[in-house]
Amino acid sequence: MQNNRKLLASLCISALSAGFANAGGTLGGDSASYSPHNSVSMGYLMSSIPSGTADSTKKSGSYTKKFDYVNQGKKQSKGLLGDNLEVSGVTRFITIQRTMHQSYTDMTTSDKNISFTDYPTFDANSGANAGFPLLELNLKSQVKKDFNFNVGYSLGHNMTGDIGGNSRNIGAVQNLNFGAQMRTGMLKTSIWAGEVLWTNLSRFTMGQPEFTDNYFERLPWDWYRTSYTRYQEYFTLSSNIGARNLGRTPIQGGIGVVEYLPLQASFKVIYGQSNRSIIAGDHGTGFPSIIQGYRFEKYIFERGIRGKAGLNVYAKRAYTDVIGEIPDNNTMYTFDFDVKVKKIKFDGEIGGSQVKTFDKINNAEYTGNGFGAVFKAAFDRRAVLWPFSIEFYNLNKDFGNVDGSILNQNPHIKQGGAKNEFVYNDSYFANIANEAGQLTNNRRGVNLDIEAGFGDVKVQFGYSASQEIDKLTDTLTIQHRVNAFSRSRFRPWFQAAGPYGRIKSFWYRTFETVTMNNPLDTASGSSFLNRDLLGFNAIELGLKYKKPVGKNQEIVILNLTTANTIKEGFNVFSIPGSSQNIVSVLYNDITVAYKLNRKFSIIGNYAVEKTTGSSRTAVQHTDPTTLEIKTDYIDQIGNMYAIGVDYDLTRKTSFHLRTKYMDHKDRNFTRDQFSGFETTFELKIFL
Repeated sequence: MQNNRKLLASLCISALSAGFANAGGTLGGDSASYSPHNSVSMGYLMSSIPSGTADSTKKSGSYTKKFDYVNQGKKQSKGLLGDNLEVSGVTRFITIQRTMHQSYTDMTTSDKNISFTDYPTFDANSGANAGFPLLELNLKSQVKKDFNFNVGYSLGHNMTGDIGGNSRNIGAVQNLNFGAQMRTGMLKTSIWAGEVLWTNLSRFTMGQPEFTDNYFERLPWDWYRTSYTRYQEYFTLSSNIGARNLGRTPIQGGIGVVEYLPLQASFKVIYGQSNRSIIAGDHGTGFPSIIQGYRFEKYIFERGIRGKAGLNVYAKRAYTDVIGEIPDNNTMYTFDFDVKVKKIKFDGEIGGSQVKTFDKINNAEYTGNGFGAVFKAAFDRRAVLWPFSIEFYNLNKDFGNVDGSILNQNPHIKQGGAKNEFVYNDSYFANIANEAGQLTNNRRGVNLDIEAGFGDVKVQFGYSASQEIDKLTDTLTIQHRVNAFSRSRFRPWFQAAGPYGRIKSFWYRTFETVTMNNPLDTASGSSFLNRDLLGFNAIELGLKYKKPVGKNQEIVILNLTTANTIKEGFNVFSIPGSSQNIVSVLYNDITVAYKLNRKFSIIGNYAVEKTTGSSRTAVQHTDPTTLEIKTDYIDQIGNMYAIGVDYDLTRKTSFHLRTKYMDHKDRNFTRDQFSGFETTFELKIFL
């Protein structure tokens, strides 16, 4: 085992010294072609061979010994010590084959396409919008008792079948980070620096929005466990949100934490750049954003009260351009708590914020001050028969940032800052029909969650009712859950795609925007914002079933039903399909996982989604067949029929096969339709 570790370490270092390779490819399309991650460079100490050694007289021995970095360090006290090295990593081989019978004309790939990466992009595995690499290696060394470092290396390729010719690119990215921990008396100090570092402050200041994952689709970032365990977890856990670094933000920079042990208090400092501070559409021409974060945290262990509280500061500092005359700043100050008082858990956060940037529409500087608060009470099984939680929130339009967990509705808060173009700003969700439990600014509302168990059956119910605070826009945003991952790959990261320019592509998500038409205001001569405040409702019902079948077999059935509606005025409950709704979305997903034995399982899935507009969202368009000018609203239905298998070859090796038929059509907007087959094969090996 020790020899294998040394061999992998040597291979890793040799690969790192190779740097970056690019086989060419033309530029074009929508994805970014510049990545600041590629600017990282490293140098390595090459141990010399003393002339008096036996190896110096042997040609082959001298040559090979020169590149044996690990073992040379043992003799010369230089280089890397093999006994202190830990090599880990993962290789992902993914193949996605797609055959479309009907498709969107602006797809970045052909109708018949095979790719070896999850997202078509210029920067193979390295760009801001890139997918997961083919190979990731990490070399870790404990230099001293309280000091360690990590060297990471990633190798990836495009091979997407991109019709622009960008499939010829290959990329290699190296990253370096180190950490040090030191304890002196009552103080414990920890420092991390480099890239990529996953961290957080609080729910408002630095985290990630939580979206519900599809039960069937494979998640390439899944941490290691047996394949079927994933479905057992879906049954047991309250959420099917599977992101490995849920609630944390990736940064490039430094993190420092000082803990005062007697008081169980700590102070945290963050400095660097996040993945959301990068301009996606206009790479390299904007001034970079610097993120600063501070958190003072205190644990509370009093009689009857256990938990923690914290003070947080988030500051993004930048300029609108390289001249540096107009600031593009975003600041948040919050206080959060998470405590349990006997049988009831209370958590929440309250604070203020400021947005200071440049408004390109009005050609003037913009300054806005916001306020936000959220309070939640959760009752466990010792307090009530069925555990439930209730949450109230009020978030002003200027309260938020691109690195927090709040969905943003303010057009002045942009990914990459004020310089970024609208069509590449995937941090903006105008009047979004949010999932139950999600928070969005310019909104006040309530979230409710209830769980109940009945033997082999588990029931989960989620409810959300909210209303906008200020009328900012007549644009509405809805989420398409059926075939969301596949659709997000049609034209990745673009915010105005599709035959009618309404499709928004996000990471593993697909959204659509529609525009309201309001009655004409005779006084102003305009219909813009001539309406009441909008109300939003979301209902989610999860039904789960798990049952052993035979000696080694087991079946898990997962069903999720959701309903989202938007209409004027606050509504405690809104019936989907009601004529009063401006937009309504109905979704149902059923997944069946059957374990045949310890290694092999079969998965089936069917999902359907119905999206309906109203006369308030009707727009003029030309019928492509008759060339007739019509006024219609969206009336869509989408389906997914899928089956797959998971097989664990060894404890750390597995392959996963998925195939599905997908279709979508709009009865009124006939160009908005697609259908076809998609097959995904994934081989994952953990080192």
